[in-house]
Amino acid sequence: MRARGDVALVATATAAPEASPAVASTRTPTETPTPTATAIPTSTPLDVPPGRYTAISVGAAHACAITEDAELVCWGANEQGLTDAPSGRYTAIDVGGGSTTCALSEDGELVCWGFRRGPYGVSEEHFVAVAVSDTGGCALDSEGAASCWTWGGYWNEIVLPTPEPLAAIDVSGAHSCGLTAERSVVCWGGP
Repeated sequence: MRARGDVALVATATAAPEASPAVASTRTPTETPTPTATAIPTSTPLDVPPGRYTAISVGAAHACAITEDAELVCWGANEQGLTDAPSGRYTAIDVGGGSTTCALSEDGELVCWGFRRGPYGVSEEHFVAVAVSDTGGCALDSEGAASCWTWGGYWNEIVLPTPEPLAAIDVSGAHSCGLTAERSVVCWGGP
């Protein structure tokens, strides 16, 4: 671990500027860029609650983890209750874009807290994976079917661009992608 004030060195390459079409270039075709080092300060370490963890998810201003006892622990900025993790036993967690966190309880129930407390209209399905963003999220059931929502309350089972069930899923504000059981990637617009 680095102490406060340490810096990391990042190598970058700088090349001679290209000449405009009206001016002949003095750069030879075999010239290589000259590497330079740039000092980037490391961030200040956060106080992480002590313990042993099995999973972690990090957002813009907070993080959450699942302990070896399957309990949730969150730390960082507690805006909108982001670090007020619900009690219970959990198997998966995703902080997403940073304003909402969702987790799956041991029985597959989807639980969300923070700025968005939905998702709204969630069926009684039991899920095995979850991914969220600031615009919505998706959860996978044990058959690999994805159910997605937006924070405005829209919930549906999406029609995937492949007939194969998904083994994993991830979402962003603009699109979502899944990994099939055959290890190919499929993506679609929106959560």
